[in-house]
Amino acid sequence: MKEIQSEAEFDRFKNADKVLVLFYASWCPFSQMFLPVFEECSRKNSKSEFVKIDDNEKLCDKYSVEFYPTVLYLEKGAVAKRIDAKPGVGLNKKKFEELTHSL
Repeated sequence: MKEIQSEAEFDRFKNADKVLVLFYASWCPFSQMFLPVFEECSRKNSKSEFVKIDDNEKLCDKYSVEFYPTVLYLEKGAVAKRIDAKPGVGLNKKKFEELTHSL
């Protein structure tokens, strides 16, 4: 799994066949609860690239990320699926597992 620091760095990864992107914030408790789930999935799934982006305003704006954590599934650079966090709740682990099992 790669930690993305800039938009230019993200551009090098996003065009892979299958990329799961976690938008999170290190200060967000919901992100901290979800991060181990994402990291575990990255270790088990060798068919997809996994990247995480910590609180990057430019990339969040570009992909309309309003709440943390949010997961995007990209196919060759295009958003194919996404799971957005619910305010005050975070991300649903079951929905994420359904997404990853469908890949």
